[in-house]
Amino acid sequence: MAFKANSYRYNDIVVYNSNNIEEIVVLLKKEKTQILHLNHYNKQLAFRSKQIGINVITTLHTCFLLCPTYDYLNYHNQLCTKSLSINNCLKCYLSKIKYGYLSYPLLKLLPEKWYISLGKKLDGVSFIKYITPVLQAAYKLNKKKQDINHLCIYSDLIIVQSSRMREQAMKNSIHEQKIILIPNGVPKKYTHTPELHKNEVIKFYFVGRTSIQKGIHILLNAFCDFESSKTELHIFGEWDTKYTSQLKEKYNHNNIFWHGKVQHNQLDDYIKDYQVLVFPSIGHESCPITIAEALAAGKYVIATQCGGPEDQIIEGVNGTLIEPNNIQALKTAMQAYIDNPVIPQVIKYVSMDEHLINLKNTYETLINNQAKTY
Repeated sequence: MAFKANSYRYNDIVVYNSNNIEEIVVLLKKEKTQILHLNHYNKQLAFRSKQIGINVITTLHTCFLLCPTYDYLNYHNQLCTKSLSINNCLKCYLSKIKYGYLSYPLLKLLPEKWYISLGKKLDGVSFIKYITPVLQAAYKLNKKKQDINHLCIYSDLIIVQSSRMREQAMKNSIHEQKIILIPNGVPKKYTHTPELHKNEVIKFYFVGRTSIQKGIHILLNAFCDFESSKTELHIFGEWDTKYTSQLKEKYNHNNIFWHGKVQHNQLDDYIKDYQVLVFPSIGHESCPITIAEALAAGKYVIATQCGGPEDQIIEGVNGTLIEPNNIQALKTAMQAYIDNPVIPQVIKYVSMDEHLINLKNTYETLINNQAKTY
């Protein structure tokens, strides 16, 4: 097969665009590729690469493979730490289907093999609202479990971005020897860091999607009682229209500013004199770039114990960690900063250069270990 994909050059590197797996395999053979690095798992491409003797590395940027709801939020919107299984995940899975939770008391009684078989038979049958997704729940969960098994078989190494992600991967039977922890890097260390002045207004800010998973409702609830003459909250990000409209109506305060989505280079200008990033996520976060950039800019960070932030923040030095879904804990942490504002003395973050060196070392180790087996 001839390779027909579109290509372009980026910094003297040829970049190819193709959705055709066999076409990609032709290119991999032509270039005598030693390592294929997948930034999102592709079972078919990983399988074909292993068939032709190419090492495969997969980076898990999110919980997509390890959690049926993708963010480790259970049906109570609380952070989950269980492994993926029909028994552990059925109630959560059904809760994401409109009125699906109503069927849980009955469906949990079905024999697992029978339930999976029923769901498989519905594949290819005309979709029926509510009925199809509810009856296919066990089948879909079982397929996701199989995807994890395929990930282990076809990937020589699996890169995760936080300690908690590594723990969850191991809970899902991914061998510890295959797991490499490489945090995200940020392209630069900012030269402008905030300065503190006596009686200065403390400016907190949030960057991200204003969705339930990001915990913006927790932040607004915690912030709304602070004096408007002493504090401000600035919110940047892509808005979930209905959810955001409800929040803006409920928290209509003159010291809360809704900026919407702005370009990254514009964001730098906005936040250069802000002191504190608040990251109130209630779902799992791998290694938030938002936090890495804030730390690189010398900001103090208040974040929840939701995965990545636990690796990025040194308690009381460059930030504060609190429990997810805890309004009072967040309010206490913000008040503590208002009472005693500080500029972090230790700026902890991973630069892009360090990130690339970590990747390079990983590639070289894999190739060297393979050479030793021959």
